[in-house]
Amino acid sequence: MRARDVVMASEHVCPGCPRIGVVEETQRAEKRAQVEHALQRFAELARVTIDEVPRAEPPLRYRTRAKLMVQGTSLGLFREGTHDVVDTVDCPVLAPAVHEVAARVRALLDDPPRDAGAVLRASDRGGALAAVDLREVVDAGVAGLRGHASVLVTFALDREVSEREARAAADAVRNGCASVASVAINLRGRGPQVLGAETRLVWGPGELRDRIAPGAPWTLATHGSFVQAHRGVAAAMHDAIVAALEGAPRVIELFAGSGALALRLASSGARVHAIEAFAPAIENAKRAADAQRIGGLSIEIGDATAALVAMAARGERADAIVLDPPRRGVPPELRAAIAALAPARVVYVACDPETLARDLAHLARLGLAARRLSPYDLMPQSAHVETIAWLEPSAPPPVRVLHEDERLIVIDKDPHEPTTPHPEHPISALARVRALPGAEHAVPVHRLDAGTSGVCLFARRPEHVEPFARALATGRKRYLALVRGVTHGKGIVRRALREEGRDLPSTTRFTRRAIVGGHSLVRAAPDEGRTHQIRRHLASIGHPLLGDARYGHAPSNRHLWERAALDRPFLHCERIELALESGPLVLESGLPADLALVLERLSRS
Repeated sequence: MRARDVVMASEHVCPGCPRIGVVEETQRAEKRAQVEHALQRFAELARVTIDEVPRAEPPLRYRTRAKLMVQGTSLGLFREGTHDVVDTVDCPVLAPAVHEVAARVRALLDDPPRDAGAVLRASDRGGALAAVDLREVVDAGVAGLRGHASVLVTFALDREVSEREARAAADAVRNGCASVASVAINLRGRGPQVLGAETRLVWGPGELRDRIAPGAPWTLATHGSFVQAHRGVAAAMHDAIVAALEGAPRVIELFAGSGALALRLASSGARVHAIEAFAPAIENAKRAADAQRIGGLSIEIGDATAALVAMAARGERADAIVLDPPRRGVPPELRAAIAALAPARVVYVACDPETLARDLAHLARLGLAARRLSPYDLMPQSAHVETIAWLEPSAPPPVRVLHEDERLIVIDKDPHEPTTPHPEHPISALARVRALPGAEHAVPVHRLDAGTSGVCLFARRPEHVEPFARALATGRKRYLALVRGVTHGKGIVRRALREEGRDLPSTTRFTRRAIVGGHSLVRAAPDEGRTHQIRRHLASIGHPLLGDARYGHAPSNRHLWERAALDRPFLHCERIELALESGPLVLESGLPADLALVLERLSRS
């Protein structure tokens, strides 16, 4: 660490590096603790071991990419919770070449050339410039740059500019800055993303060769393309994955991106089928493989879930599956498809410990258990931790029993499984109940939807169903639900629901328990047990269940999937009261870990 970096670490707290100045060993311990805390929620993960976090080398001047916002003459990051830009002058984590180009752009913002017009003037000063994306490339394959770091520069603009202005801006940024390898402009969309879909090359090559480490296969880097933040740590992660998959003849990689890992695995002798939704990235990976004469790499452009569901439907199998999903994690349907392919090994690379833990708990119930997790310090000085989970086939954990006697078994039903077998789901609550001692003839007394968790009743034998069904019809049922918007404090919905061609009288009572993230956590008690009664009734009064794909509000569902880890309808049967001949029976289930996580994340926002 240079003396100037020490000053930066001690005097400034950058929104991108909130832990700068904290002792490295403490940072790594904190990151391991993050992973440990995420796992502790889920009983299925109680026996998973967590490795120590290895040191990242170097801890400074490592960052390969910077998306820097522009405001006035400031170039940096938004202050947390605002749109005010913190000018990251002398940022100590940017790779040297990226730092050099950032300094050049910052100087031009202060005194932009007249010919560059709007390209080098911030939007709030009458120009078009909203942000700058700087992407380091190593081993560019261009004369004079081979083996050295250079930078792809992309100006993110709020509006169109002339070709003359764009060329003048490119000339200005590269003059006196030898690290600039290529310049492009990008028109931003209306969303929160820094870059939009349309990028136009202004000067230099449109693609360059890039190596994650010496001796590794090169990939093709383009403006706006993904690259891991820390080359050294990413290379160590690749080394660990390649070693773990040694001997696996066929590997499926999901969310393959630009193909750096797929190329590495293929170069080690594996047959790799790489699946990626963004066509240009994975097509570049195949071109790079062909140019380097790396055989064994096939690609598929498309959604990972759709691709694997189709493979499972065809009865295909995989020796190993590698996945590196975005922060929101893996959809339940994809988890089920992964299990259906019966891989001997699964490697799950995660950038969010909480969604990783949620997914691992479900995968454990599907017969793929994580034995060990390896956290990595991919972004030193930040709170971010990257984690590799190593999974292998294992017997699913037994169903949780809330009550049992000689006639009745009551379980705490997990989400993502139907009460009875269904072709779209690999497991069912009934199958898990029948695996219990003396329960091989069990049948359900009632049914919860596949996405609903909580108290669920099974009779040990068919002849035991009727008395419990009568008691359930007259008993009291209470559900916990998170619904869109703010409801009244309490209310009653009386609305007939149509079933089998008839309109049946139906009543649901609800009480709001809390407001969380602008939405209502309610306790709902249906007087009857009509199909989807709570979901239909709450939707009918303008407060649909969050996460409900059938009756819910799609934009809200997408938002909570992205931001709050909600991957199913937020509905949990928390209490059933029965009046039996033997006396009253009260059955209760606590809020499951995945829904508790949703509430916690909403409370943070």
